Amino acid sequence: MDSQLFWKKGYSYRGLEYAREITLSYLDKIRENYRDLRIVFSGTKGFHIHVLNWHHEDWAKLDERNILKSHEVARFRYTKYLQQTVVGFDKYHFAVSSDVMRVITFPESLNAKKGMICKHIPIKEFEDLDLHSLVMSASAQRFLYPSEFHSHLESMDLGDDFVRILRRGGG
Repeated sequence: MDSQLFWKKGYSYRGLEYAREITLSYLDKIRENYRDLRIVFSGTKGFHIHVLNWHHEDWAKLDERNILKSHEVARFRYTKYLQQTVVGFDKYHFAVSSDVMRVITFPESLNAKKGMICKHIPIKEFEDLDLHSLVMSASAQRFLYPSEFHSHLESMDLGDDFVRILRRGGG
């Protein structure tokens, strides 16, 4: 995906950079309570933190008669806690984070609105993430229009060996 198409689809590198900074502040706060975390590029304008060792009992009492409600209460309480302690946690983030019925972004799935691939990003790499490389790797165009994508790669001056490997199907 070239930069012009990236902009036409409603993205901006400045917006992604802001989203990355906000995600880093969320990550710091969430790490105070949880360790098994994953960051996923949403395939649109931001990032999601998946908390894999989440336990609703940490934030609400379990109601055996309505386990979903217990989970909902716990997510609401934890989200309220994050909203009060993390700068930039607005109404949108609150709604997305507290909704137990929200569909999560699954790594390597395709974002239906933007056509970008949702990408897992190792936490160690997230702080110094090259946003242009992320956008290029998340572009479904590289699969849909391989000749255009390869032309774009050649224009990026990545080196002949790298482009040859990609053309052979090794990347």
